[in-house]
Amino acid sequence: MFKNELEFRNFVVSLLKKEGFSVRKEVKVPEGYRVDLLAIKNDLRSGIEVKLDRRGISDDISKGTILHKLPEFDHIYVAAPKMLISSELISYAKLLRVGLLGIKEDSIEWLQKSEELEPAQLLGGGGYPSQVKPGSIFKVSRNVENRGKKVVRHLEMFFVRGGPFTTVPKEKSRYKLAKLSPGKSWDVEFKIKVKKSTRDETYPLCLSCIADGIKASGMVCNIEIASEQIKK
Repeated sequence: MFKNELEFRNFVVSLLKKEGFSVRKEVKVPEGYRVDLLAIKNDLRSGIEVKLDRRGISDDISKGTILHKLPEFDHIYVAAPKMLISSELISYAKLLRVGLLGIKEDSIEWLQKSEELEPAQLLGGGGYPSQVKPGSIFKVSRNVENRGKKVVRHLEMFFVRGGPFTTVPKEKSRYKLAKLSPGKSWDVEFKIKVKKSTRDETYPLCLSCIADGIKASGMVCNIEIASEQIKK
């Protein structure tokens, strides 16, 4: 019916457009993967791999579990001629939460719908001294973990320079990370200097982690500054 996979892919594009999707071909993601199609409808983005042979279908279902975690896609599907899609492949796709499109002569049959994964969520904590001296340098640790099911991109971890707190020369107040996968954590240690002229009092030190498309993860450290250190 089709001379090659390219011809088949163009046919799939035409059917998707009939169903109201806008479609882009050859979509690349930062991890280096190339996805055959990106179909968008009702603000939902579906990555679609197109295959003409049975083995390619199972391979792309497996690949779909990786693509599904990426923030560029809400859903992941594998499209193939319906006659090649067995009940075993449908069960396999369902277990892996990947969708399957059965392509017929003039329509698409949505054999297995792709599930939406839980969005990325940054949660964490840290450690800091409860008391420091004016003019001293101290360390603060901060960590965040991606508790969701999607990759999060372009993270920045920083502390707010203000009040008595400033950056130590040649040290950083902000760190960057390209991405954080589900279940992975990121640990950062800051070196912070207290201004010598600071009056004895308890001051808030604010730290935050921001990333593309998700809620920031913040933390406030209440640090006592005392000229005379009290043992606790």
